Amino acid sequence: MDFLQLVGHHLPVAHYPRSHCLIGLLLIMAELKLQSADANLIRDLQDRQSFWPAFVETLRVTKAMVQREAITRYGSSRLGYLLAFVEPTLYFLAFILLRTFIRDKVPFGESAVLFLISGFITVRVFIMVSRRIMFSITANRTLMVFPSVTPLTAMTARAAIETFTMSTILVVFYFFIIIGSESTRINDLVEITFAALALFVLTIGVGFLNAVIVSLFPSYRMIYSIMSLPLLITSGVFYVPALLPIELANIIAWNPVLHCVEWFRVAIYIDYVATLDKSYPVQLGLICGGIGIIFSRAFRVRILD
Repeated sequence: MDFLQLVGHHLPVAHYPRSHCLIGLLLIMAELKLQSADANLIRDLQDRQSFWPAFVETLRVTKAMVQREAITRYGSSRLGYLLAFVEPTLYFLAFILLRTFIRDKVPFGESAVLFLISGFITVRVFIMVSRRIMFSITANRTLMVFPSVTPLTAMTARAAIETFTMSTILVVFYFFIIIGSESTRINDLVEITFAALALFVLTIGVGFLNAVIVSLFPSYRMIYSIMSLPLLITSGVFYVPALLPIELANIIAWNPVLHCVEWFRVAIYIDYVATLDKSYPVQLGLICGGIGIIFSRAFRVRILD
């Protein structure tokens, strides 16, 4: 009788063939599935409607944070942007002068300037950008009392402004080196672009992870600062890693920045023999960045304390 009530009938079941009962049961099951699908569709539409305003709000907050970072970093005048070139330029000139006094032969190629800058600027970009992203959460902690300002927003804004600045520095440095010497040419511009992208993926990923670690353990900033000198020595700035003994080359190959330096040199020189794994810095950067994002959400309460 329950089945007949569901299908809207009130006659005894015996008056109906079994096939009719089976068809009615199938229709009921189909109707229930359709109602369930409609409910899921309504929930999906509600989620999308709630997601889009949240996404737009996140973009708006991130844009405001980028503008704030730019003003804090460079000031309100255009002169502040030019000062961003001063530090890497001074470092580079110091290395060139040191190289001039030592008077050693060029490790590879005809231009000592090009060989050194391909290593030095790559390492400096990694150190400077990852270090500045590392302090993005602690520098903006007071703003995180607002729900729309999250650790991820602060890290993304700092990464955006630093990536733009250092990308400009890379382009300007290589441009002036090329036009300053008739014998200096870049072998593969597409490859050097991929090398720069890999460098920034690694740098931003490590910076995200460092930002969370230093917000939880402030003493970590001293440990990371100490790592700068070993990083410079093991990144192949002054030598060709492939010419080292195999045991030593295998040890420094664990340094992801080395592979970025080698990637730049492969793009610059036609016959350069590199110690290079292109996937290593990219994968490590994505892993570090993913861990940093997950930890920034998981430990947000502790980060804000």
